[in-house]
Amino acid sequence: MKKRTVLTGIISLLLVFGMVLVACDTGTNGGGGDEIPLGSPKSQLYSVSGVTETLENAGATLEDNLNWLDDYAVANGDYIIKVSASGSMDDIELMSWSLANNVDITLTTVGAAEVIIGLKSNGRLFTVGDWEGGDNITLTLDGSITLRGKSSNVCELVRVNKDAELVLTGNAKITGNNSGGGVQAEDGGKITMSGGKISGNNGGGVKVEDNATFTMNNGTISGNTSVWGGGGVCVRDSGTIFTMNGGTISGNKAERGGGVGVERGAFALSIGTISNNTASQGGGVGISGSGSSFTMTGGTISGNTASNDYGFAGGGLYVFSKPGEVSTFNKTGGIIYGDTDNIHTPGSTENTVVNGAFGGHAVWLYTLNGTDNQLRNADAGPSVNVSWDGTTPIGFDASTPWG
Repeated sequence: MKKRTVLTGIISLLLVFGMVLVACDTGTNGGGGDEIPLGSPKSQLYSVSGVTETLENAGATLEDNLNWLDDYAVANGDYIIKVSASGSMDDIELMSWSLANNVDITLTTVGAAEVIIGLKSNGRLFTVGDWEGGDNITLTLDGSITLRGKSSNVCELVRVNKDAELVLTGNAKITGNNSGGGVQAEDGGKITMSGGKISGNNGGGVKVEDNATFTMNNGTISGNTSVWGGGGVCVRDSGTIFTMNGGTISGNKAERGGGVGVERGAFALSIGTISNNTASQGGGVGISGSGSSFTMTGGTISGNTASNDYGFAGGGLYVFSKPGEVSTFNKTGGIIYGDTDNIHTPGSTENTVVNGAFGGHAVWLYTLNGTDNQLRNADAGPSVNVSWDGTTPIGFDASTPWG
């Protein structure tokens, strides 16, 4: 078979029915899970034109359907693979050397029952696009498809490269991967989340780096952990952008930015909830690094906690800035809840610095020289507007002052 490793892997994974764990090299799994039975379940492949689906390959295995795409996929083609059983596969690479350019592939289930695609050996489950770019391959996870990693894996479960895109919708899930995390996009890759769930991954739920973009319109990112920044979402490098237009980021944990961590990137929040996350600094959101920015026009940051291990924290939001490495914060809407003491009430909306009141329950804006530090313990509601350029906040509502 000619260069079908990518397609064959994809088909096998798609046809997996059961629990899936993320795998790459070696390590321990944040979500855990049993190995998925080996095998190549039945599936059907359709080509799509407008609203019309044409059956191209019936009663075939997932491997057969991926091989069919390898031979017959056309440029600008749109294809759906409907998977009916679970199984395990090795790394699947979706690239133009195996597929035509500008190909959209949707993996979905036949009915509402969950179909789990597991990783047979350590490594990525899917690599979408070539690192050199130009493929314009889109992989959509829809229906009740679940990708699950392995307890020994240290690689991200899904990698999205330049000019490629991963779309999550419906009840699709990415879960149970070890220290490599759930999904990583870099060098101009795109992730769009309009539904589904990314949960239980060690190494973070989503990582976007090096001019990649992540747009979250709906869905849930929960129960992920990271040893450093961004338990739920990690945004790194200049030109990298995370836009949150809806959904929930909750129950994640990291050293800085339990829900969202930004280092030299940009985060814009208009709608959605960041809640019940934990970190040493920035229980909900942590911002640092030259050129980093957080723009909040709406949404809610609530119920997060920071441990104040370093004497400055920010239960809801922590922003770090220093000469030569300026981070900015602009707020024109939404609410960041605060607290009146350093005891967090479980289940409440209050953001809390739990080890000492001097930490900014709602917000801590910190500069390295210590002379321009600004903290707010009270709620920062819709009327509390802030434009911070790394020195002194301006434009906030004087009737509810900082501190």
